[in-house]
Amino acid sequence: MRHVLNNTATPSLQTFTDIAIPIGVIESNIADPQPWIMSNFIGLHFRFSWTQIVFDVPPFYKWDCFESKCIRIDRHNQQQFTRLIREQLIDNHYIYMFANEFYIPIRNTYHKRKTNHDLCIYGFDDEKQIFFVSAYDTHHYSLQTIAYEDLYLSFLYYTASIYHIYTTSRPLHTIYRKLFYSTKLTDHHLSSLSATSHSQQPAAPNNSLRRHLQGL
Repeated sequence: MRHVLNNTATPSLQTFTDIAIPIGVIESNIADPQPWIMSNFIGLHFRFSWTQIVFDVPPFYKWDCFESKCIRIDRHNQQQFTRLIREQLIDNHYIYMFANEFYIPIRNTYHKRKTNHDLCIYGFDDEKQIFFVSAYDTHHYSLQTIAYEDLYLSFLYYTASIYHIYTTSRPLHTIYRKLFYSTKLTDHHLSSLSATSHSQQPAAPNNSLRRHLQGL
């Protein structure tokens, strides 16, 4: 069986993986997402710990336009790992997880050093035994394929200390050390939803910022 959800290798915002992934999902599923993006991605701030300018928005699994849940999984059970990913994808959920790139052949850290990075799984092909993923490969965000076995090993040896993840029907507030997150766009019209909290109303972007975002 083969099942692949919509995705794009060129989301309009690619500052970090956790921004590129949801924007890629939105832009590959919505006919005209630009007004929503321009209304929500206006809060920029300087993060001193990263020496980077970043978007001041909540983690994407808290955005109102996504229906998200955590998945409980035994990291030592490869069959369960593959089965749960397939089930979520068939149900049109994208999978967000962290992986140890030491075990991913297409990474420049493969068999060199252990590095944890996030990625999105958006499809599978049972005949070829591959998952379709979107993530950064060195310095470029792209659509890639990773073998079932390799992705499982990257999950098994992910160096965080929490491996069992519980399921909830609502987005979680403490997900950073969890490994397996399932999310999909809601059936509501995207333009009526917000990436900001309910207490904050998005402001209209100025023309210079609009040109900056369009050039990313």
